[in-house]
Parts: sequence; C-alpha cells; structure tokens
Amino acid sequence: MGNISMKRVAADAIANYISSRISGLAGKVSAVAAGPETPAPCLALKILPEQFIFEPSQHDEIYYKDPDDGKLVLDVGSFTGLFTFQLFTVNPAEREKFEQAIIDLFLADPWAPGTLFVTTPNLVINGYNSLYQAELKVRLDSEEWNEELTFEAKRMSFLEVYIDFPALTAIDAPNLVSLQICLSDVDANIVSISNIDPDYRVEVQEDGSTIKGTV
Repeated sequence: MGNISMKRVAADAIANYISSRISGLAGKVSAVAAGPETPAPCLALKILPEQFIFEPSQHDEIYYKDPDDGKLVLDVGSFTGLFTFQLFTVNPAEREKFEQAIIDLFLADPWAPGTLFVTTPNLVINGYNSLYQAELKVRLDSEEWNEELTFEAKRMSFLEVYIDFPALTAIDAPNLVSLQICLSDVDANIVSISNIDPDYRVEVQEDGSTIKGTV
C-alpha cells in the first residue's frame, strides 16, 4: 500500500482518534514499532502493532476518481490482528484515570459498545495517491489492563485490542475503446454482428459520439 504500511497508517489513525477525544492525552498518543523497552515520557500512550492474518475475499471495486484518472481501488480481503496500547503514567492514580478513560471511549457508542470505528486519511495504495479513506474497526475484547513497572519505577500498563482493516490494491481501469450495438428483432439465426444489416448497426466511440452503419 505504497511507502507506508497499512499497519502504520492504522496505528497513526487510531492514535489521532484517541488523542482528539480524551482530555489530557492530546499530543501524547503515538504509534510505535518498538516494544515496552522503548522510553516514553510520562504521561504517554503508545500504540504498537502486533501479528496479523490476511483473509482473502472476492475483490470489490470500492473507489474510482471522478473525473476518471484511469485507476480503480479494489478491496481484496481484510487484515485482522492485535494492537497493544501501552500507557505510561507517573503514579497509580493517573494510571487508573486514563485506563478508565480509554475503556469509556470504547463503550461510548450505544450501537456498537466495545468497538471504535476509525477513519484513515486519504490513502496511498500501490503508489497511487487516492482520495479513498478506509474505515477501521478497533474492538475491545477485555477491559482488563496488565500492569508493570519500568523506567525508574514509572508505571506502565498495557491493553490488547483487535483490529480489522481492509486489504486494498490499485489497478489500471479497463479502457472501453468502442461499443457496437445491433438493433434488430430477436432472430436465432443471427450469430455474428457481421450478419446484421449495416443500417441497423451503431458504434459508440470513446468520446461518446456514435457512428451508424459501421462494421
């Protein structure tokens, strides 16, 4: 999906979503590739992508630009897996406050409690700069945070969540050069356009114009 992996795009989108919705975490949420040994200033929330599984499906055309730029974006399946939220705090009271704030955010939607629906920015797919924005599903499986001490006794806790996001690819759109239409009564003996009287043939050109009586 271009120079930036979808995992990183997803992690960044989730980080921005949480940062904009929980007071006190603005500017303190980031996506990282390293594990718990990475230093973090307190207060901070890190989002760490874990293992993923690809589940293929029948491709579906989900995006094309208007006016047409000759490209199609296809959904060819989904990636599912785990992200780990690492919450760094100074003391137990701060830890409890923000652990609960994150859980409350997951439970805020009465139509889908336990799930966040996060929209990505415009995606670069196989080098194609599209205007397509994908929707990610971030699902809470358990509200239990695991806790440990690290970095000069500063407190860190972590929570695992499940992620579901689309597997996308971009292809060149098929190019219709011309379309020939035969206007005739149904006749079982007609097996080829060459059998149709030219007066009943209409050819549609690439620019939309028509020509009558062509082969």
